Amino acid sequence: MAQSELTMCLYNYARSEQMHQIISELKKQSCRPKIVIWNNDVTQDFVDDRADWVINSSINAHTGCIGMLWQNASTKYVGSMDDDLHFVDDDILGDVLPVLEGQRHDRKMVGAFGVRLYIGETYRESQHINATKGQGQKDKEGNPRKKRINMEVDLLKGRIMLAKQSASHFLSADYGHNDTDLYVSTTLAGRHRYFHTVAGDFWDRMIDFPIDDKGYCERVDHYERRDAICQAWAASCLPSRKVKVRKRSTKEKLEGD
Repeated sequence: MAQSELTMCLYNYARSEQMHQIISELKKQSCRPKIVIWNNDVTQDFVDDRADWVINSSINAHTGCIGMLWQNASTKYVGSMDDDLHFVDDDILGDVLPVLEGQRHDRKMVGAFGVRLYIGETYRESQHINATKGQGQKDKEGNPRKKRINMEVDLLKGRIMLAKQSASHFLSADYGHNDTDLYVSTTLAGRHRYFHTVAGDFWDRMIDFPIDDKGYCERVDHYERRDAICQAWAASCLPSRKVKVRKRSTKEKLEGD
């Protein structure tokens, strides 16, 4: 793949050491992405000469600047990534880009973490799909799946998302959005359910950094806010046969961020 077909936008907040490691891993990726850093840590500038562009923000804009960054990218593909996740191998992004290119609609995104909203269940109780290493894809009987498959989802979580750059023009360049991943997912999906894709090629090829207390999910009202956004969007969507009532015990319900 030619150099710089992908621009990856990374968001840093008080995790500079992890961000330097992520940049090292991105520089090794076979698809050779451009790297943009949005530093939300107002207490210190972020410096890494390997990045193509570093923005040290005077306010913590969280990930709300995604529209502006994607719209200013000169590459065919764009992506965003948090600072709490890193890669297992050097071909992961190069393997996922053909999945993105093959999406039937130019506004469709692919990612590694998604949510399927089910009738009668809250955001937190819905099906959260997590492609980090050790999770493994399972079939309906709960057995390990031999072949990784792409999975359609309502929402992609902002931990890592990839899109065609042309989709960015449907997004606002304003940085004031809360829960930006939900804003991007629902805006690009419009009124269509199961619009985005968790790519099978992400599965078991990403690792979480050790958990700390700096994550966005630490907000007191985190799940209530996300549930309100999701329920309002789902109520506005077109009817779909794909959407099911899913009954599960409390033990089976998956908690997501």
